[in-house]
Amino acid sequence: MILALFLALTLSSFAAYEPLEYFRDVPPEMERLHRSDIEFLYGLRASKQSEIHRKFFGGPDGRAYEDFLRARVRFIGISDCGNPNSAACAEGIFADSTIWLTKSYMKPSLPQVLRAQIMLHERMHLDLRIEHEDCPADYPLASKIFGPLAKFPSCDKDENGSFGPGVAMLYQVARNCTNCSEKVKADALYYADEYLKHIYQEEARARVSAF
Repeated sequence: MILALFLALTLSSFAAYEPLEYFRDVPPEMERLHRSDIEFLYGLRASKQSEIHRKFFGGPDGRAYEDFLRARVRFIGISDCGNPNSAACAEGIFADSTIWLTKSYMKPSLPQVLRAQIMLHERMHLDLRIEHEDCPADYPLASKIFGPLAKFPSCDKDENGSFGPGVAMLYQVARNCTNCSEKVKADALYYADEYLKHIYQEEARARVSAF
């Protein structure tokens, strides 16, 4: 009896997730790109991690990212997200289990590691059910992507907003990925450093970027 229960629990822990479902209006080329990004995300490998990465994901690599993402995300849809510059969002109808991609998600200028990070970022929005806040008016940092961030309407106070896990994942890829190319690592580090600036509390930035 005890052995049977142990085996049942053990086998259930290895059960595969149901495949992500794509709404019928998602263009085939977008679905193919997204499936490729998800395969890339789940396939990342590492053997060590920072404390903040462990806090967010538990494990050091793509197997933990899969658990983190699939704990909430079931559907992928297409939307304009009310912002032509957004690549994705997690709001509106089916906001408890759906990430919406926009046409901007398919921009050739977006490297794959950044698109993969976007999935983790939006998954946090599903949990938090809140949007970002404005950076303080006297915030001194500037982004190479967006320019001065003072009053910028897409910031978080600390690592517990949506930027925290995604930035931690990018630093993990840049520093500890064992099956990534140097190009992927360089892309990850560039975007980690830039999106870290969207966390405006200095102590929180130090925690997220720590080795």
